[in-house]
Amino acid sequence: PVVSGPPPEAAENRDVLRAANATLQIESRGCGGVLFGSGFPVADNLVITNAHVVAGSRRHEVVTNKGVRAGASVVYFDPAHDLALLAVPDLSVRPLRLATAAARRDQRAVAIGYPSGGPQDVIGARVVLRTQPEAPDIYSRNQSSRRDIYILHARVRKGVSGGPVVDLRGRPL
Repeated sequence: PVVSGPPPEAAENRDVLRAANATLQIESRGCGGVLFGSGFPVADNLVITNAHVVAGSRRHEVVTNKGVRAGASVVYFDPAHDLALLAVPDLSVRPLRLATAAARRDQRAVAIGYPSGGPQDVIGARVVLRTQPEAPDIYSRNQSSRRDIYILHARVRKGVSGGPVVDLRGRPL
């Protein structure tokens, strides 16, 4: 789809702020260096991120937006849907409650993450399209499974991968 003009400004309300405070930076060591991504807690001591954020690495840490670090281990890894779950026993961040319905076209949203391993960024977004294509896995292998993909009008950079895209009530979509 074609979009024009700048993306929307990030909403600033207490629900979006709560989601931003719960969004974590993920640091994974391996592949000859440190890989950065983002994630968020979905249950006590359980963080969701993208599988490509932790692929090929063995040592993981999560970092809160206040700089508190905690060790993490991968307990679920799905390269077909690009999902990973990390167990974080010392996590002191409350889980986010997920949205109960799919996002709608033109719905305002906010993407939250840590671009390029730097400070947290809260990014205004608008849902342009929801699609469910057959897509290759994170290793570019063909597969027959489908995944939900939201096309956003937003300026999202590398490192935000795995972070939530939340509605204006702070619920990950």
